Amino acid sequence: MSAPHEPTAWALRAGAGDAFFTAEMRRGLVGLGWRRIGDLGEVSGEKEIRAVVDRVYPDQSPRTRKATAVQLRAFRDLVRPGDVIALHRE
Repeated sequence: MSAPHEPTAWALRAGAGDAFFTAEMRRGLVGLGWRRIGDLGEVSGEKEIRAVVDRVYPDQSPRTRKATAVQLRAFRDLVRPGDVIALHRE
């Protein structure tokens, strides 16, 4: 039996004009806005996530693509059910 999960607090932005404040968030669910990325369930780490981001968003700067990969990996690997999400809305 595993130890109980100690909730962690995370901060997300809702995007310009609250673009990502959806009905799902009102129901207590949260997701990220990189829909073109697809399912990362079979991707094994930050390098591999970065390769997907580089392929899908070649027009973004290397700095932006790196930040996107870091955020996606953190969300996928670190955020757990029961964590608290603070959503910054404009």
